[in-house]
Parts: sequence; C-alpha cells; structure tokens
Amino acid sequence: MSNSRALKFGALFWLAALFLVWPIPHTIAVRNLLLLGGFVAWVIFARNDLRKMLDPPSVRRPLLWLAIVSAWLIFQAVTVAAFPSRTWDELRAQWLTPLICLTTGLIVGYCGKTEKAGFDQRELLITISAVLLAQVTFTVLDSVVYWIGNGTLPFQQTRLTNTKADMSFLNNIVLTLLCADLLSRLNKKGQLLPFGLAVPIIGLALALFCTYQLQARNGVIGVAFLTLSCAGLYLYDHRGRLTARATGFAFLIVAVVVGALGWLSYKSDPRWLAFNQTVPIALDTEHHKAWRDDQEPFPVMPNGARVDISAYLRIAWFKEGLLLVKENPLGIGYDRKAFSAALRRKYKDLSPIFEHSHSGWLDWAIGAGIPGTVLLLGFFASLLRAGGLAYYAYRSPYGLVVVFMVTGFASRMVVDGNNHDHSLQQFMFMIGLLLPMLHPGAAARPAAERTPV
Repeated sequence: MSNSRALKFGALFWLAALFLVWPIPHTIAVRNLLLLGGFVAWVIFARNDLRKMLDPPSVRRPLLWLAIVSAWLIFQAVTVAAFPSRTWDELRAQWLTPLICLTTGLIVGYCGKTEKAGFDQRELLITISAVLLAQVTFTVLDSVVYWIGNGTLPFQQTRLTNTKADMSFLNNIVLTLLCADLLSRLNKKGQLLPFGLAVPIIGLALALFCTYQLQARNGVIGVAFLTLSCAGLYLYDHRGRLTARATGFAFLIVAVVVGALGWLSYKSDPRWLAFNQTVPIALDTEHHKAWRDDQEPFPVMPNGARVDISAYLRIAWFKEGLLLVKENPLGIGYDRKAFSAALRRKYKDLSPIFEHSHSGWLDWAIGAGIPGTVLLLGFFASLLRAGGLAYYAYRSPYGLVVVFMVTGFASRMVVDGNNHDHSLQQFMFMIGLLLPMLHPGAAARPAAERTPV
C-alpha cells in the first residue's frame, strides 16, 4: 500500500473511531487520546497551510467572533468571577477542549477540501454519517429485539449512551445530515452524500423511529423545528414557481407531519398530560420549594396527582435562573455548573440535588453574563451567515448542514444543557470541519457528476 493510501485510510479510520467513542460512556480516556493525538498530528501535518485556512471570510469571521467570546471569558475570570480558581479549571477543561475540537475539525476539513491527505470532503462526510447512522441503527434494532421479546418498546431507554438525551443529540445530527442532503437534492443544489435516494430515505426512517422510541421531548421539539425549517427553505427556494394552491398544499403536508409527530409523542408519553397543570405550580418557587430541597415532597396538582417532575424542575429552575441573570448581569465566571454555584451563593440551605438548569442558554448566561451571551449569539449568527451564503450563493449543501446544525444546537440549548462535555465537542468539531468547505470552489459537485451507490 502506498504512503498516500495508508495516510488516507489511517485518517478516515481515526475519524471513524473518534465519532464511534465520542458519545459512549466510560471512554473518556480513549476519546481524549484520539482527540489530542489527532490534534497534534494534524497540526504537524498541515503546519505549512495553517495561515491559508484562515483566508476565506467564511472561516475568518466566525473564528474572530469565537476569539472575542474566549477573550471575554478570560477577562471575566480575571475581574468578576465569583470563584476564580473554579472558573480557570472550567475554562481549561470545558472551553479549551471544544476549541481544540474546532481547530482539529478545521484542519481535517481543509485537508478534505484540498485533498492534501488523499481523501476528499465527501469521504469525510460519508465516514461520519456511516458511524452515526450505525449507532442509530444499533439503537433501533436493539429496541426491536426487546419489543419482540417483551411485547413493548423500551421507551426512553438506550444502551449505547449514558442517557436518552445523549442518544437524542446524536440522532438529531443524523437527521440534520440526511435532511440537508434531501433538501439540497429537492432544490437542485447538489447533494451531500453520493448515494442513491433510497439510502437517505431509509436513514431518515430509522432516525425518526429512534426519535419515537427515545421519547426525549427535547429531541421531538428539535425534529419539529427541523421539519419546519426544511419546509420554509423549500418554499423560499421555489417562491414564484408555486401556485397558491400548491403552497397551501405544502403547508398542509408540513402541518400534518409536525402534528403527527406531536400526537405520537403526546400519546406515548404520559408526562404531556400533566404538563399544563404543572406550569403554574412550578412558577410558584416561593411556596413550593422541592426544586431546591430534596427533603421537600413534590407538590400535587389540583386533580390530586403529583406534578410532572421533569417539567416542574425545569420550569422552576428556568425562572430562578432568569432571576440570577438579573442579579449578576456580568456573570459569575464560566462554569458548566454556574447555575448551582450561583444558587448556593443565594440560598445557603440549598440541597445538592442538581448541577445544571437544563437550559444551556441559562447556564451560559449565568456564567458568562449578558455580554458573553450577546457574543455567543454573534458567533452563531456569523456561522448562519456563512452557511446561508454558501448554500444560496454557491449552491453548497455543506452550507445547509451548517445552518441546520447551528439552529438545531442553539434552539436545543433553550431546553437542554447540551453546551458542555462531548455534545459541545462534537458540535465544534463538525463546525470546524464544515467551515473550509463553504467558500467557492468547495461546493459539492452536481448530482449528475456523481455515481449513485
């Protein structure tokens, strides 16, 4: 085997191994070895091209925003952090690692675009998609086997990741890649994956079944948002070519699909039934204190049943978190556990029953403050601009993936703490990987030039 082929297959094997172990529990040491070893190896390999990678505005502008975000977090640690040593520890562990992930992804994406390492950008996306889809397929088949043996699906359970939320996050990345591929084909802007139409459709069916089986409400909301985004972009692309009747019919189809997803989730998840009655009780954090004291019993609803515990805690924590942002507008210092740290300053009798608010935006705002939140929004906006420009101006499906990934990640942060640990690492790696593919010359080849598999 020639050196170039060995380099190519070694690089793709490393990429597959990294994505394989990323969400699996008890693999942190392996993950870090792959990540840090890969980072050093890729920096050495591409050392003569590091400056070239920053030339395209689609790369330079988002990285500038990210640098400003990082500078603010460091300034905070020096000036206003409530727990400076803890803040520095968190910056090293929880912020530096995602920056390494983004940098590594950027180098790998650049090497794919330029074919410097023997592989192209399509092979990178094929490798990642294959690993993620294999993990989704395993979860689906595992649940079907359980169903055959026990007569019911193992709702809200997965053996692959630590929690259903982790599996739901992975599943939503698969949905993002497949929807971007299908929408790009429909809008005649090339295609992301060089397969026949059957492959993304089967993958989409598996991912939707996985969503149904996991019953992670955050994931269901993400799927609904992704569906609406696809429909909106499709109608925008075909504006002026669709009659009023066709547009109305398209809206009807979208409404039916989103409604069906919502109905399936509502009927299969009894927690939705108690949600409405739980909300006003959860907002009354002064009288009902189970949200901060594990010795307090959870309140009951007017019908005598106990509140939906998940909804009660999330809503109560969200309200108290907003009050903490108001009281600490500059933040208390970057910390994935900023919510619980700030509450312990405020309530001395707080029980250690939680660490996060289950809202990434709230955790971030409490830690990084309002300035840090505005800067993070600027970073996301710069990514959306780069992705949207690549999709509409350069007909690049990679731009659509960036748009879907950013909107999905940012919207999920409203109701989920997905902005730390491996979820943030995977997101940053994917963004770094895609950025070099966005500017002219990196657009996908038209479908006619590809050979369906």
